[in-house]
Amino acid sequence: MSEPQQPPVPPSAQQSTTPPAPPAASPLSAQPQYPASGQHRATPQYPAAPQYPAAPQHPATSQYPAAPQYPATAQHPAAAPVPAPRTGNALGRVALIVAVLSAGMRLLTSLLYPLVYPGADWTIAVFTAGSTGVALLGYITALVLGVIAARRPGPHLWAGIAIGLSAAYLITLMIEWASSTLYRFF
Repeated sequence: MSEPQQPPVPPSAQQSTTPPAPPAASPLSAQPQYPASGQHRATPQYPAAPQYPAAPQHPATSQYPAAPQYPATAQHPAAAPVPAPRTGNALGRVALIVAVLSAGMRLLTSLLYPLVYPGADWTIAVFTAGSTGVALLGYITALVLGVIAARRPGPHLWAGIAIGLSAAYLITLMIEWASSTLYRFF
């Protein structure tokens, strides 16, 4: 391991009248490395460093000019904030709403059917045909809107639900129609 490095001695410390003490014997150097004569070479005298004040001297006023004062009314009217674009699929939501309303109307028809049944035969036929026709138009509309919404870019959750709901009810209506048609012939 090497010996620790000693920092250089400043010039003012080298001007002392006593000769420096020889360094301790080191295994690396056999002979001391200082001049043979007892006198030191003359070192140049440097002027004293200038003394600066401890704190900066600033005037009492601010160093920077004051910010300009603007009138209270702006020269340009403030623009209305631009709303963020919607990330949802609005057509898919509309398709789902139409499908749910059609399903709700069909459910209401099936709940009201026992109340209409005791009436005349033509009342039941008009009631059933009217509610089935309106529900059929609603399901077809929801299915078409759902398919259009599913082909557009963006989220497809609402469109998928609308397609599934309307397709299921359309299949149910077709089975009811086919069964009622077949029962008339038997």
